[in-house]
Amino acid sequence: MKAGPEGGLAELVVDEAEGRKVMQVFYVYMSGEKTGRVIKYDMKKKEATVIMDKLHLPNGLALSKDGSFVLTCESGTNTIHRIWVKGPKAGTNEVFAKIPGPMDDIRRTPTGDFWVALHSKDSLFTRVFLSHSFVGKFFIKTLNLMVGNLIELL
Repeated sequence: MKAGPEGGLAELVVDEAEGRKVMQVFYVYMSGEKTGRVIKYDMKKKEATVIMDKLHLPNGLALSKDGSFVLTCESGTNTIHRIWVKGPKAGTNEVFAKIPGPMDDIRRTPTGDFWVALHSKDSLFTRVFLSHSFVGKFFIKTLNLMVGNLIELL
């Protein structure tokens, strides 16, 4: 999504990269699927390229003050990844930090520090769902059946 400096209605820039559509967030989180990607968009070429994949729910991006790397939060694993975009490490990535719960976005401060919003601390619920993807998938299928039956009743 893209929004101007004055805000307003956001414009959809890309909803797929390399032929793959963006999936529903709740399903991805509960299922444990590592289908998340970080996508670089070249505005001149109007081309989207995956720069990191196999992520369990990436959430938020922040560019370093010098523009040499991007941080992304992987909410499903409570990990912040550093993706190098310039310099001798360009094209590589590494773990930047481990966080005690799922994150909801990341921002860089004017001084170059990073602030991360913590959705909640890890709980028994999240540990069970995230360590056993079949539990999450079963929950999602059950929920879909219940919603489908409810809609039929209406």
